[in-house]
Amino acid sequence: MSVGWIPAATDGAYPTAFDILRLIDRAVALGWEPDILGGTFLLTESSGLELPRFLITDRVRRSDAPDPTARVIQANNHRLEADI
Repeated sequence: MSVGWIPAATDGAYPTAFDILRLIDRAVALGWEPDILGGTFLLTESSGLELPRFLITDRVRRSDAPDPTARVIQANNHRLEADI
């Protein structure tokens, strides 16, 4: 089964500098060493990071990851309520 960005819908949200800072801070707290060249750091659902306007899901890399549909709907409903 192929997983990736193709089946994902986006709402056009882009991360702010504050979002990026929170991502970096959390990754460093979880063991990422940004000074080491050539590596990647996988931030997963279990990282405990919550970012307003974004949903962290493992579905992109793991087809057996929990279905994020309910969380996507919930996040979208919160966004719509905030716009009212």
